[in-house]
Amino acid sequence: MLDVNTARRQMIEQQVRAWEVLDLKVLAAMERVPREEFTPPAYRDLAFADMSVPLGHGQSMLAPKLEGRILQALELQPDDAVLEIGTGSGYFAACLGALARAVKSIEIHPDLAASARASSTAPTSTM
Repeated sequence: MLDVNTARRQMIEQQVRAWEVLDLKVLAAMERVPREEFTPPAYRDLAFADMSVPLGHGQSMLAPKLEGRILQALELQPDDAVLEIGTGSGYFAACLGALARAVKSIEIHPDLAASARASSTAPTSTM
């Protein structure tokens, strides 16, 4: 059985930091948000892989290193409010929420929106 905490730390150290994501707030947010809970069940084994993960409708979760770079580039402050267009899995919105005061995320595909909403309230589980 995969130890998700170890896998998440390795993702951060070997992929995200290696892409010069050095903002400690971003790294902490990515460590706190359970990426595996936002990954479609068929792809959960790839939650921490250095690749994009298909979501359906031609959408995908970005590779963790790209998400980290974007989060770092945004330079979010704790009192910021964020509008995200394209919720996808909801993982990026959850990371935004760990860094900002408020996040509003809009998704055009009802099934992706419902899945993201369910993932954001799901208890953390092990793989």
